[in-house]
Amino acid sequence: MHLQFTTAREVAGAWGHVPSDTERMEAYTDFLGVGATVEQTLASTTVETHGLRPRSFRRSGAVPFYVVPKSVVQDLTRKNPLPAEFLSKYLEHRPGILDDDQCDIFCQNTRSEQQVWKDFSLFEQVQHVEPGVLVVFPTYLELFHSNGQRDNIEACIRYVIDKYPDNPVSFQWNHDDDAASMPFLNKLPANVFVLNFNTSNETRNDILLPFWAIQTNVPPTEKRFKAGFIGYIGGVSCRRALKRTVYGRDGYFVHDTTHAAKMLTDLYQRTLGSFKFSLCPRGGGLSSYRFYESIQCGSIPVLFSDGAVLPYSDIGWEDFSVRLPEAACTSFGVIDNCLSMMNAIPMTKRLMEVRERFSLLGVQQEIYRRVKEWLA
Repeated sequence: MHLQFTTAREVAGAWGHVPSDTERMEAYTDFLGVGATVEQTLASTTVETHGLRPRSFRRSGAVPFYVVPKSVVQDLTRKNPLPAEFLSKYLEHRPGILDDDQCDIFCQNTRSEQQVWKDFSLFEQVQHVEPGVLVVFPTYLELFHSNGQRDNIEACIRYVIDKYPDNPVSFQWNHDDDAASMPFLNKLPANVFVLNFNTSNETRNDILLPFWAIQTNVPPTEKRFKAGFIGYIGGVSCRRALKRTVYGRDGYFVHDTTHAAKMLTDLYQRTLGSFKFSLCPRGGGLSSYRFYESIQCGSIPVLFSDGAVLPYSDIGWEDFSVRLPEAACTSFGVIDNCLSMMNAIPMTKRLMEVRERFSLLGVQQEIYRRVKEWLA
């Protein structure tokens, strides 16, 4: 989209306020080229906005969002920054996702490339905050938590809450540690949303979401096993017990990657899709990433978890998944009898019908719905 501004009055009318020289420069001169001046900016010039639009040009229905700049996050955490080596390793497979224009979920980035279902038109990035704008804190809070930097988390949360008390704001919690046990995520103001992927207790601030960073263009696979498990077992007691219980059983497949090479993605997905039921014991967190991978691969997920609160309370989980207590990992009779009682054909059919909700699109739609409700 191109915008034509010929006078300062027209610029002010488009933005909803009289912009300062700094705002003009930030909004336009990058698009004019190196060396552009304020005077050149205000002259009759065609400006490419790259999706960052003045209020009067905003897409109808889209939720406007403002990303707290990386420079602000760095300033808030300058006394105890994330270790450079840790950050480099984290970004190695996620390049750019902490940049202002690649904010996870709201902006296209490397994590969204493999997603068939996505809709970035639900949101529109803006350059300044006004009433009705969602303020997005871009850094996953667990990055600080993993490095023992609780002070950074509290400083960032306090900054955003204090600066934008009348706007909806969002933080992300995607960590093995239970969000319900994190004091800094309790008793937040009503305008704060926590995009939460792991909790044992849903609060008014939570938007509970499924893990979504997986391919969603997985082709259907012929079913060859009644049930199976592929993944890292390590020292997780629930997984160790399940391996002992089902390993070598007729119709069951187990591949432990603890001391073996991980399967290539294509082979992994085809093998996972060959299970009628995918065994998903909880890992270090309350749930299992594999639980959501199984849905995309067309395998009915069987979650062994006592504490996880799942997203989408309206969806009817029993129609396409199975949930067993963690103690069931020790009893082949309980597992096998339970699965034998299930009618896999209609469950698999329903599974394929709800796949979209467990993609990036489903995550975006859930956030959009909740923010729109708050703004109404």
